[in-house]
Amino acid sequence: MYDREVALKTSFNRSVTSLLGIEEKDYYSKLTTTQILSLKSVLSDINNLLTLRLTFSLAEWICDRFNISGDARRTILDTIRASKPNTNGYDIELSFPAIVAEVKCNIPINAGTEYGSAQRNGLRKDIEGLVNGKSKSSKVTSECFKLLGLCDTAEVRAATDHFVKNLPADLNRKLVIEPNGEDAIDDQHVYIVFVK
Repeated sequence: MYDREVALKTSFNRSVTSLLGIEEKDYYSKLTTTQILSLKSVLSDINNLLTLRLTFSLAEWICDRFNISGDARRTILDTIRASKPNTNGYDIELSFPAIVAEVKCNIPINAGTEYGSAQRNGLRKDIEGLVNGKSKSSKVTSECFKLLGLCDTAEVRAATDHFVKNLPADLNRKLVIEPNGEDAIDDQHVYIVFVK
C-alpha cells in the first residue's frame, strides 16, 4: 500500500544525498518543522536562480544571433544582473534591436511530457503578453522581435510540442519553435528558443 510519508522521505533523502554527494541516510526524520520551513524558504529562490541562469543564456543567444558584441553585450548582461526577481515587464527588453523576451522555467509535472494546467495557463499568458504587450511595459511589441526562452530538456521539448499543438489556431500560427541561424526573424511571431 502507498505511504505518502515514506515516498516523500525517500525522495527527499535521495535528493539530498545526490545533490550534496554525501552519505546516504535518513535526513528527513532529523528535520524539525522549523527546519523544513527554513529549507522551503531557501528553495523558493531556486526558480529565481534558474530563471536568472536561463535569462543569461537567452541573452547570449540574442547577442550571437544579432551580432551584438563588446560594450553592448556587457550592458545587456549587466542590466539583467541589476534587475530584481519578479520585476514588472519582460525578462529582457532591448531597444536596438527592438526585442522583448520572457523566460519560463516550467518543468513538466511528475517528470512527464505534458505541462500541468497552471503551467499551460502561464505559458499562454506570456505568449499573449509578447504578442499584445503588457500594461507594465512601455515596449510596443508589434514593433519588436518576440522571444520565449524555455529550459532545454527532452521533457520540456516534448511538453512544449504538446502545448503548442493544443493552442487555438490563431495563437498557434504566431509561434515558431527554435529558429535556426538561417531563418529570418520578424516582429509578427513569437520565437520559442530552448536554452540551458
